[in-house]
Amino acid sequence: MTLNDVISAVSRLRDLNVAPHADGRYHVHLSAQAEAQIFRDNQWQRLHQSMPDSYAYKELAIGEAVGCIFFRNTQDPNDTTVNSKISLPGIGGGAFLAPEIGGEITTEAGLAIRRTIVTGGGVLYEKFLDEGAYITEAGVTGKIGEFSIVNNGAQVMTNRIRFIIRAPLDRLQQVLSQTWSWSGDFPAPSDALTGDSARFKRAVVIEHA
Repeated sequence: MTLNDVISAVSRLRDLNVAPHADGRYHVHLSAQAEAQIFRDNQWQRLHQSMPDSYAYKELAIGEAVGCIFFRNTQDPNDTTVNSKISLPGIGGGAFLAPEIGGEITTEAGLAIRRTIVTGGGVLYEKFLDEGAYITEAGVTGKIGEFSIVNNGAQVMTNRIRFIIRAPLDRLQQVLSQTWSWSGDFPAPSDALTGDSARFKRAVVIEHA
């Protein structure tokens, strides 16, 4: 993983007229291993030559660079984060496929495949249903709604989330129960009719080992 890989990804997003996020930057989600590989990159080291007190080297965090904000992501697909993996026969004893992401997580040599994701604006949209429509004429027991809860100075915002506080139903009316629910998803819009033949253009995945 090199800094130039990120530059190439940003160049592709710009060529396809993908706007940056609202903060004016593209977002890079990378693992700690990818972050360490960038610190070993000669181009990155030349940028910080004679700058041992820079924020990046003090915190071992890239922060902002090349039009991007870098976010450390420990949930990239690997042996510990995928639910299942399938051995790929005929390719090599070490190659494994993760069906939930539709891609390999290890090479035939047994090397872990890492994925760094560079995203632009509108890469995902939040779509949800108003759960207030779920309440019937039978009514509810307790409190349901969009409200804020303050407990010892910590405020819990329930924007778009149905936060449910059930009235105490035990004999002494001392046990209060609560839960929450949200009906929605985060779909990725397609741009198949513009630019090149790629269906999804608002993100670039960099695969590396």
